[in-house]
Amino acid sequence: MDFSLRGRTGDDGDAREKLFRKSLMENARAFSFRLDARELDDFSTHYRLLSAWNSRMNLTASTDPVWAARELYLYSLFPEKYVLHFPGTWLDVGAGG
Repeated sequence: MDFSLRGRTGDDGDAREKLFRKSLMENARAFSFRLDARELDDFSTHYRLLSAWNSRMNLTASTDPVWAARELYLYSLFPEKYVLHFPGTWLDVGAGG
């Protein structure tokens, strides 16, 4: 199965993935996160799969690279900055449908 972004909607998948990675790195710095190369690769792989599958079944409202980097990936990491300072058991009940 082809998980590339090319041909998904007529746009260049490589350019979308580069924009996603760039946005992820820039926004991570703004949130005071450090993402290593492996984390960046893992997020990019997940984004590529999400974009490919979103065209088949509606998994998310948007796969815009800039929006996805911020809203789908970095915002979900933000609580980690605070949770690590409070030991115990945590439950993420989420806000999705």
